[in-house]
Amino acid sequence: MKRLHILILLVMLSMNTTMLHATEADTVQIETIGNYITIPVNLNGKPKRFILDTGCGAHVVFRHALDSTELITVTGDSIESSTGKTQVAEEMLGCLKVSKFDSDKREQIYVTTVDSIMMLRGDGIVGIQYILRRNHMNMKIDVQNKRVIFTTNKHLFDDEEGQKIRTRLTDRRMAIKMKISPGIKIKNVVLDTGCDHLFDLNSEDFKRIMTHRHRKRFMHQVLGEKESMMGGVYGPDKQPITSLRLDQLTIAGLTFHDVEVETGKESLLGFPFLQTASIVYYHKGKRIKVQPYTIVKDYRIVRQIENVKQGPYIITYNNEKVIESFF
Repeated sequence: MKRLHILILLVMLSMNTTMLHATEADTVQIETIGNYITIPVNLNGKPKRFILDTGCGAHVVFRHALDSTELITVTGDSIESSTGKTQVAEEMLGCLKVSKFDSDKREQIYVTTVDSIMMLRGDGIVGIQYILRRNHMNMKIDVQNKRVIFTTNKHLFDDEEGQKIRTRLTDRRMAIKMKISPGIKIKNVVLDTGCDHLFDLNSEDFKRIMTHRHRKRFMHQVLGEKESMMGGVYGPDKQPITSLRLDQLTIAGLTFHDVEVETGKESLLGFPFLQTASIVYYHKGKRIKVQPYTIVKDYRIVRQIENVKQGPYIITYNNEKVIESFF
């Protein structure tokens, strides 16, 4: 009888532990509009839909999504838009709730009238600071299953398979290292879910590639004769560069072939990478875990034009689709 009581007690403790863990995670359903992730949020008690942009170091709300009665303060700070334009920033104190772990505490939110196509896809932006400013908050982005999981218990993700990668904070964002074949290492690559290309290359790293003695092994050609959409860099003889085409790019053990790369102000790892693997952001920005959706380790990128209806608008853009490739 005593053993039976002990067994029942152990079962009850196990059930309580399971229930406790179940309440420590919050699953938020996402929508993908082109190469962007949108999530439902609550701003000052009103439902909105924001873009999840880990390449943004702050929270941003587009002015058109606010009521005229909401208090906005002009700060005079300069911020950069997604189109590369610098403008005077406005801000407000608002209560932004993304997951059930959020309180009614008000925080600074930038207000912008940025003339970007992102305005047609959401009411604002949730930046990576949502994770970094909350102690022990973790986030898993799972595009294949259309969900983002938030949790305050890092042990919920410890048993998952995947490759752990050290990160560092760069301009209040999380960055990693990666490699371009045949051996050029790129530092400070920002994980940017708001970037709709697989990979954008910093102009300084571009110069290293252009002078590399083995560059013909991994680079097809320099494309175009006009400035890059990311700000533009100039190659030999003052010729403008639009983009490069790389034979091979290796990220967290996954290899991508025939990758078109734009050059600009920084190196970014964008949304198409999330089509191949889920990403877990561990607390305090120290590391991430990359877990591929399939056992395939070699991928190709296919560019396609896609039309997406957003409200009264039809958005036309170049979409990068990742497909499996067997070698």
